[in-house]
Formats: sequence, structure tokens, C-alpha cells
Amino acid sequence: MFATSGALMAIHKGFDVVGIVVLAMLTALGGGILRDLIIGDTPPAAFTNANYLIIPLIAVVVTFFVHPVVQRLAFTVLVFDAAGLGLFCVGSGVPV
Repeated sequence: MFATSGALMAIHKGFDVVGIVVLAMLTALGGGILRDLIIGDTPPAAFTNANYLIIPLIAVVVTFFVHPVVQRLAFTVLVFDAAGLGLFCVGSGVPV
């Protein structure tokens, strides 16, 4: 979802293809890489498992070609994403 939102923002701002990919990848992987570095889990998982790069790239390609449809669904996806995160926090006992 983060790669899609980064790609949508880049498309909205008029970035070229390289800018769209860079912003989407930073949005998708930045938090996880930073978390891994802070807790000392080096090298970060995004650098050791290719799936962490391939999945956001697929999201960028899909978003690039069908961004009007993705834009219409963005709010719905955001609502379900927030609900899922809330249920995860309640179910796992993690303080918010």
C-alpha cells in the first residue's frame, strides 16, 4: 500500500518514471529499513530478500498504468488498511 501511495503522489506531482519508482520505493521500504537499523538488525531485511524490492516494483507498474482506477480506490483501501491495523493492535495487545 505504501508503494502505491508514493507512486500516486509522484504521478500527481508530475514526476517522470524514475522519480515515481524512487518515491514509491522510499515510501514502501524506508520505514522498515530505518527500523532494522535502529534495532541493530543489519543488514536490513529489504537488502537480503528480493521480495521486498519486487513487490513494491509490481505495485509501481500497476499504479503507473491504471492510476485513475487506483486513485478512486485509494480511500477505500485506506479505510480497510486502518481497520486492519486497529484490529491487529487490539488483538496483539500492542499499546498504541
